[in-house]
Amino acid sequence: MLGCFSAEPKASACQLSKRWLLLAKILGTPAGAAPELLAGLGGILVKPKDPEDMAKAIEQICQLSDAELRAMSKTAFEKVINYNWEDASNLLEAGLYAAVERQAQLTNKA
Repeated sequence: MLGCFSAEPKASACQLSKRWLLLAKILGTPAGAAPELLAGLGGILVKPKDPEDMAKAIEQICQLSDAELRAMSKTAFEKVINYNWEDASNLLEAGLYAAVERQAQLTNKA
């Protein structure tokens, strides 16, 4: 099974997780939770609105050996069963603090 997700909000962690639980191979664009969840061989990130890049990624997945496909599925499955709200909220909080700090630095330089 192959799951492909565009850069729309529906490419949520929940939808990615559902596909991984079905041991799907995931292709997605860098939106929402996809960059974090697809990192480390859990899937393949493709350029948004780029059908050629999506086609290349599909070809790449189709050319993987059974062992490589199983490894990708296992990596993705382990990510999804270990992904939790506390980790996600800690990452969000860290990102918000970094954004506030960066804004303060820019304001002080002006």
